[in-house]
Amino acid sequence: MLRVTSGSFHALLCLLLLGVLGILPTNAMSPLAQTEYLKAKTFEQQKNYTQSLFHLNQAIVLDPTEALLYTSRAAILTQQAEPLKAIDNYEKAASLNSQDSALYFSLGQLYEQTNQLAKAKTAYQTALAKNPTYQFPLLSLARVS
Repeated sequence: MLRVTSGSFHALLCLLLLGVLGILPTNAMSPLAQTEYLKAKTFEQQKNYTQSLFHLNQAIVLDPTEALLYTSRAAILTQQAEPLKAIDNYEKAASLNSQDSALYFSLGQLYEQTNQLAKAKTAYQTALAKNPTYQFPLLSLARVS
């Protein structure tokens, strides 16, 4: 017989919600880091960014090589109007997963916001090189060129 505790029910509910939203952790992420990530995403959905950052920081300590954790933290830092800290996190994520075109687009937006236009242009170009059909970097590239 399967015994469901409130903690396991909460974790299952988080997985279902995140699956619907398409933001599940990768299989390579350690189980403890996944738990912290899921808690972080739950708090983020509730717009409790302080708690979300706390759990993302915990997840990063547990699995410092998972790019998704850094992109998630960067997105929250962007929401909190901390563009320079967000840039640091996106740059770290890019060093771990250089194939994510959306990551480079987000990085380009932050570079543009902080008036680092040459870096913004490079980030948008990289996003387009990774995904030539991605329209947002193309439009943004026209703006900074």
